[in-house]
Amino acid sequence: MDGPSRRVPKQERARAKRQALLDAGLREFSAREYPEVTARSIAKAAGVSVGTFYEYFDSKDVLLRTVQERLLRTFMERVVDDDAPDPAEAIRRGLALTYAFHVEHPRLHATVEYRRRFDPELEALMQTLDAAIAQRIRSALQRWKVPGDEAVAFTIVAMAEGLVHRIVFGDPPGDPEGLLEHGGQLILGALGTGGDQ
Repeated sequence: MDGPSRRVPKQERARAKRQALLDAGLREFSAREYPEVTARSIAKAAGVSVGTFYEYFDSKDVLLRTVQERLLRTFMERVVDDDAPDPAEAIRRGLALTYAFHVEHPRLHATVEYRRRFDPELEALMQTLDAAIAQRIRSALQRWKVPGDEAVAFTIVAMAEGLVHRIVFGDPPGDPEGLLEHGGQLILGALGTGGDQ
């Protein structure tokens, strides 16, 4: 589900307009600060009128949630690899994908992190993502016979997210790849699996 919108288009031309608005919203939120992005700027970037924007979305917040949900769906398809041969490889892949996901649209992610404090629907969307990732981690830990319950999976998600956010949005004391590798080793050490699998 893409979140509440005024109209779900059925005809190809209408679907194309809505998609153009979503694409423009992604570009706008990726390039500009939240207050600078408006329904008018999104409509202009999409090549449609402001009235057309409001035919499909109640506000820029609804569009932001819809854009984020679509990105998260794509991310979820890749982030926890059920085919990873062991925890070490899964952690490495997960951290690398999480980092790449944030680096692709850093301003968008910073906006989402800021806006989720004020937008209960966006916060619920983000919590749903965290819960889904934690569930996949719990399943993987069980498959690899590594002890881990809901609290362990939650902690892994929090550590990975915190590490990636500090690297992308902060001033990290080293190269991202090295920091991600070090973070992965710490997570694996905390799991008692070591990093040499």
